Amino acid sequence: MSSRGYSLEKRGARSWRVTVSQGINPDTQKQVQYRETIRCASKTEAHRLAEKIRDRVQCLPGKVSSRLTVQEYLRDYLDSPQVQMLGEKTRYEYRRKMEIYVFPNIGQIRLVQLSTLAIQQLYDHLLTRGKSGEGPLAPSSVTLIHAVLNRALKRAVGLGYLLANPATATTRPTRRADPVRTALNADDVCKLEACIKHMTDRVLAAALSIGLHTGMRRGEIAGLQWGDIDFEGAGGLGIVKVRRTLKYRSGDNNAYGHPKTRGSTRTITMTAQLKGHLQAYKRQRESQLASRGEKLQCTSPLLVNRSGKVMQLDNLSWRAAKFFEENGFPQGFTLHGLRHTHASYIISSGVPIKVASERLGHSTITLTADIYGHLIEGADEAAALVFEESLKKAQRRNNG
Repeated sequence: MSSRGYSLEKRGARSWRVTVSQGINPDTQKQVQYRETIRCASKTEAHRLAEKIRDRVQCLPGKVSSRLTVQEYLRDYLDSPQVQMLGEKTRYEYRRKMEIYVFPNIGQIRLVQLSTLAIQQLYDHLLTRGKSGEGPLAPSSVTLIHAVLNRALKRAVGLGYLLANPATATTRPTRRADPVRTALNADDVCKLEACIKHMTDRVLAAALSIGLHTGMRRGEIAGLQWGDIDFEGAGGLGIVKVRRTLKYRSGDNNAYGHPKTRGSTRTITMTAQLKGHLQAYKRQRESQLASRGEKLQCTSPLLVNRSGKVMQLDNLSWRAAKFFEENGFPQGFTLHGLRHTHASYIISSGVPIKVASERLGHSTITLTADIYGHLIEGADEAAALVFEESLKKAQRRNNG
């Protein structure tokens, strides 16, 4: 171990392993070392993160003692760089699940005494009874709780707190196939287009049109600025550039951030209808600002609230859900459903899966296939029929 109090080992192009000595475990009299893998762009940044890990780990006197409770350990895990590198909404959901469902049930058990049986009883209780007054917890929520516990306890094994991970042998809800995504049928799409054309709420109309005609995610739509819209791009068809997303921040205003994945940064060609909607909306916004002696800037947000600031994600979702409910669209239909509608139409119409994947901003073609595989199969049947018909025409020409 270096004089810095930690060692740093390069593990890949952007990966480093940090090792910190925690001294002797008073219960086992064995040396305890904490290891954690971090991802960063440079060695300087890696040292900066390693110093934070060292300070956090070495400021935990007695934590390797058998008196450490599950709740104490999990709170430490939730504050670790491993979790802090996740998105804010994800961190909030992790902490919320632990505080509501885990701490009251097994939080006071000593970490070294935590058993597979205790964790299994927790899962069974949540699936059958849940929290008092709330009823059984959804299998997906129990699966998330297990994922957090499993990662945390795996880390505890690495720290030397546990000899084995008691969550590994539990029986939790099996991951069920995702239900078929809700997509609007042809009649509802036509009705939506008619609504968009005549809506008085032109901000929401723009959001709905973008969602329907591009399949963009909610945060990507909310993160658009006027500089991302080019009406002359793609030979005059018009393009939308996805360069940022609006991200949720608990207890505060949403903030701009990087798109979800590397493939999410993309350029999407507009349809004629979308171009017309956005041009009309832009003229309206320019007129509104001109009446106040202002001009539309490239950095001006596309979707704004009443005060002219960028519309918050919850507000956008609420307004969209209210619109769908009041206008007789399928029960529970949301803004995100427009993404599935767009994907369903282009894939079932025979658009190559690679093109569809790039348009949707998926990280891999495999992800697109996993989500919309049933549509791809239908498109393959259509392709067979098209080929058969083409072959028959060729044969008729040769025989004629």
